[in-house]
Amino acid sequence: RLTRVTFCMGGFCKASANCLLFLFNLVDFLACIACFAAGGYIWANFPYLEWVFVLCLSLGAALLLSAILGWCGSTNDAPVLVLISMWMGVPVLIFELSLAVVFIAVEPDLVKWITENSVILFKCQPSEPCVPRDEVIHFLESFHEVSAYVLF
Repeated sequence: RLTRVTFCMGGFCKASANCLLFLFNLVDFLACIACFAAGGYIWANFPYLEWVFVLCLSLGAALLLSAILGWCGSTNDAPVLVLISMWMGVPVLIFELSLAVVFIAVEPDLVKWITENSVILFKCQPSEPCVPRDEVIHFLESFHEVSAYVLF
């Protein structure tokens, strides 16, 4: 009869898995705080970009829920909660990666589109200087690469 060789010695595997899961949940929680902070910054400084605020808030809420479920599952020996947390992370990961790729790819076209449609978006007259449009364009030009690399 062959015996199965196991690489776990006592509770070492479970403890190391819990530590690794705690680390992932900590990263999710910090990303959640960053999403909430970015959403608050956008809401305070650019109130006409409410759709970006809603995206940041929903992504932060999904990350927070995933982190809470993972933490509760690992501390209470509830593998169902860990499984739900893991499967919640997959669509969030896909959303973050696709958002980063789109953010890098369309930034020049987005600046051009905002400039051309500033009359509709910001109620600015074509002959007058438009402060909200200039602020949004400056924000996109200065922070698009940083936020895209953070999403990666």
